[in-house]
Amino acid sequence: MDSLAKKHNRRDIRKALENLPKELDDTYDEAMQRIRSQDEDDAKLAERVLYWISYALRPLTIIEVQHAIAAESGDEDFDEDALPDEDVLVSVCAGLVTIDQQSKIIRLVHYTTQEYFERIRITRFPDAQTSIAMACVVYISFDVFAEGSCRSDKEMETRMHKYPFLEYAATHWGDHARGDPEEAIKERALKFLMHESKVTCSNQVMHLPEYRYFSYSQNFPRGVTGLHLVASIGLVKIVWLLLEREGVDADSKDRDGRTPLSWAARNGHEAVVKLLLEKGAELETKSSNGQTPLSWAARSGREAVVELLVEKGVKLESKMALVRRRCHWLQRMGTRRW
Repeated sequence: MDSLAKKHNRRDIRKALENLPKELDDTYDEAMQRIRSQDEDDAKLAERVLYWISYALRPLTIIEVQHAIAAESGDEDFDEDALPDEDVLVSVCAGLVTIDQQSKIIRLVHYTTQEYFERIRITRFPDAQTSIAMACVVYISFDVFAEGSCRSDKEMETRMHKYPFLEYAATHWGDHARGDPEEAIKERALKFLMHESKVTCSNQVMHLPEYRYFSYSQNFPRGVTGLHLVASIGLVKIVWLLLEREGVDADSKDRDGRTPLSWAARNGHEAVVKLLLEKGAELETKSSNGQTPLSWAARSGREAVVELLVEKGVKLESKMALVRRRCHWLQRMGTRRW
């Protein structure tokens, strides 16, 4: 970057910028070499920090990363003694990460560092997504969450303070599990999904709003089963395994009358919708407000799922009701526009 300041015209600056990505990659490659040359435990810890930051679906605070790294596959509850030291997490990464002192977010030092890891992470960290997904499932499966949902905002705040990684783990474990990781985590995920109160805890956390109004923690879907949850996430292999379990009902309804098919249709998971129908799920079920899987898919703009449901034989009256609702919506939007 200092060399750019010494250029005397735009042509020279342009040429320097063309070489910059390669120069930066060389710099980052050297940093990775320094990381690998450390003690084996330090090198492994650094890699975990780097792939967590690189793959995370939102910025993570330092305490979230500490909890994520501390969660191991055999854990039944969180072990405070397993928390890695904050300073160590930074020092082992050879200058590639920093902590914002105001927000406490741990991040890569520059946007080019993120771009670098996006290019090399699949080959450099081939098992990262599986490790992340497993850590998330382990965390939401802790025995303490068998207490179920929190009954007040105060209880929720206490839980989130003690378990700061819970919100990320509950919300994003399925995102990290899609693809190859699903096979690796399926047994641990099934154990979690068959535990009703742990599912309830996770479901409550998944639906926490950003804005904390009075009684915010109590506004979440009730009566949600593990099948509802995984259908909404779209993990088709795990859905299939759940449906093979005794006592799992493909047409189970939550408190609002929504089935797993409605949840999958609303979120556009075509493969799960197809599987549920093949396993005998009812096509025309209605929730308490009269919504069918078709209307859930349509109102969410899931065209592929709409086409699949129509192909599978949605009744004419359901199709016409959908058209009427669509026309009514367009009419309202037209009125608002003018």
